[in-house]
Amino acid sequence: MEKTLEIRSFKHEITGQFGGYKIKTPIPLEIEYDHNTDIWCVENPNLELYGCGKTLEEALKDAEEVFQALIETYVFEKDENLAEDAKKLKKALLKHVEVNP
Repeated sequence: MEKTLEIRSFKHEITGQFGGYKIKTPIPLEIEYDHNTDIWCVENPNLELYGCGKTLEEALKDAEEVFQALIETYVFEKDENLAEDAKKLKKALLKHVEVNP
């Protein structure tokens, strides 16, 4: 017999400092906990921001590392080197974070 997947969903906002950057507009996160696997996941699909871990803190730390990589990969890159989708992601990220070039 198959187990029924039970997932609980919560909301959270990132404010203050995250990934070494100052957040100027809160970043909404969807938080899910899967009771069958005991895994926490956080996500913001609009920013391609994801993280998972055995605890909520681990999931947020994972997302923080992903966020830092997103900033370094997209925000600091020149627009002429980015595809259109990447430019849209860069613009979305810049709505939430303060960066100094």
